[in-house]
Amino acid sequence: MALFTCLYGENVFWLKRHNNVLAVADQEVLGKVFRDNGVVLDLRTHAQFYKGELVSAEQVLAAARSPDVVCVNVVGNRAVRLFQSVGWVEHVLEIGGVKHAQLYFL
Repeated sequence: MALFTCLYGENVFWLKRHNNVLAVADQEVLGKVFRDNGVVLDLRTHAQFYKGELVSAEQVLAAARSPDVVCVNVVGNRAVRLFQSVGWVEHVLEIGGVKHAQLYFL
């Protein structure tokens, strides 16, 4: 079993590709709305942006390493932590206890 699967479990992330953009989310955050000081993270209305297929951490990172991916939109504490663990995320926004980050590959 691969290291990330041991840490995160199997098929716990939603992954959806929109041309050169990837959307990654923790499985359990979709369908919910998070609020913090007037800022809203609405993953009920925007669930379809993230809801593609359930995949493992290894599959998420493999998709993000694709040479034609230019942006990755990441939501959920585990998903953000996954990208932090490989050094791809430094700045994180947190809304209602849920982390969000965007990565750009130039």
